Amino acid sequence: MNKFNKYLGLFFITLTAIIGGGTTPFSKLALEALSPLSFTLLRFLIASVILLPGMFVQKQRFTLREVAKLFVVSLFATANIMLFIFGLQGTTAITGQMLYTAVPFIAALFAYVLLHERLTRRKAVGILVGFLGVFILIFLPILNRGPVQIGGFLGNLMVFGALLSFSAYSVLSKSLQQKYSPYVLTSFFVFTTAIIQFALLPFSWQQLSGIFPLSASAWTAIL
Repeated sequence: MNKFNKYLGLFFITLTAIIGGGTTPFSKLALEALSPLSFTLLRFLIASVILLPGMFVQKQRFTLREVAKLFVVSLFATANIMLFIFGLQGTTAITGQMLYTAVPFIAALFAYVLLHERLTRRKAVGILVGFLGVFILIFLPILNRGPVQIGGFLGNLMVFGALLSFSAYSVLSKSLQQKYSPYVLTSFFVFTTAIIQFALLPFSWQQLSGIFPLSASAWTAIL
């Protein structure tokens, strides 16, 4: 990797973090008008419509085995979406976002276990510190007796499950990037989530059918 590509990668990761920081407050806003299942379904239906045309112009062809492999890996990202949106109902936007700061440490641990990447002493210390911070945030609602708003224990625990899923997906999808483009991996994740949401449609149809018309703020949050 040359220096230009390295800095370009860091730029896009930083940009992703800035944009991703808006996910939690916008999701909180949308959940005031929508159920978690309805919100996720609308999000990923729109994303699927946007991404699907690009898949038709891809020169890459997939075997049934490759599709199954991409689907299984994408399930980790789908689990992240589902656990996060349900967990967010039981915690604050700030705490939900703070928990995700542990993703690099957990991803490093998964990379060591799954990909056998080298784990330096500095990384090991970082993982321990990261886990310590996460567990403090998760269990703080049980210990807290003051007015500090740090969410509920169950909500924090579900968000922790979400970030574990996201960390696993980050590591597993990284190993697939030698064969598949980021566009293909992202598209499979979006399609997988949309399929799961359709499977859960019987549980959310009544909620979904009774929400229209949505307010401008709700549509903004969805988009």
